[in-house]
Amino acid sequence: MGRTKPSGESHEGSNVAGNLEKVKEILMGEEMRASENRIAALQNELEQERRKSGEALRATDDRIGVLETGIAEQFKSLTQHFDSEQSKQSKALRDLAHDLLSTTQSLEGKIEKLNKQLDQRATDISEKMDAQTENFMALLEHHVAQLQADKVDASSLASALTQLADRLTNGVQVSG
Repeated sequence: MGRTKPSGESHEGSNVAGNLEKVKEILMGEEMRASENRIAALQNELEQERRKSGEALRATDDRIGVLETGIAEQFKSLTQHFDSEQSKQSKALRDLAHDLLSTTQSLEGKIEKLNKQLDQRATDISEKMDAQTENFMALLEHHVAQLQADKVDASSLASALTQLADRLTNGVQVSG
């Protein structure tokens, strides 16, 4: 089995450890305390910086929240404005389309009416021209017939004058 240490040895070991601590304290104690103080001060400073950065982070989060709320409200307002403008423009376009349709229908009606009037006038003019042509032809035929009748009378007159001239020349007296 293992060897057990006599009780004197364990006391000696603790004396040695205690002595080592004293020597260590003497040699490095002041430097260790200064280092421990510096570490404690740095830890303190680090903790303060953590608190400050936590506060700054919370303040930044608050500011971001305010900005997000403001942006959301502006976006909502712009969306409502855009929707309103789009609605107005859509209504204006519908009204314009309705007006254009009404105007087109009105113009088509007027054009149809004018076409009917134009057709009626053309028919009237054609009928008048036909009537005038018939009148002119009848008058022309009358004048032609009259000229032919006058021509026959002129032939008769020429014949009568020729007979008269013969009689005068031959010494025959004309009874009148």
